Amino acid sequence: MLLAIRSRDLDRYPNRTAGVSFKSLSVYGFGSPTDYQKDVLNCLLEVGTMVRRLIKTKMQTIQILREFDGLIKSGEMLIVLGKPGSGCSTLLKTLSGEMSGISMSENSVMNYQGMSIL
Repeated sequence: MLLAIRSRDLDRYPNRTAGVSFKSLSVYGFGSPTDYQKDVLNCLLEVGTMVRRLIKTKMQTIQILREFDGLIKSGEMLIVLGKPGSGCSTLLKTLSGEMSGISMSENSVMNYQGMSIL
């Protein structure tokens, strides 16, 4: 129903599409090699993480994406496939601008329809 309303009044609800391009996209986070994906069943393992934080163990840089290049034209759809832990969600989060907990390397270039991410 929402799509029908939107398609009836294109002046009020214009189609918004933008292409995305990225070059040398490298993304990294901070953690330790023993970090894990948190869920309900392994919440007790969080005690180890709290102890590490209390004794101020230095977190190391963990490379998640390395040197990705790509172009997604306006109106195209993107599907990202890979096994768990391969960086699929990180790529999609980076493309959407959701960078909490991760950082992009200095030489990475990404823009939306010609506008830089920064």
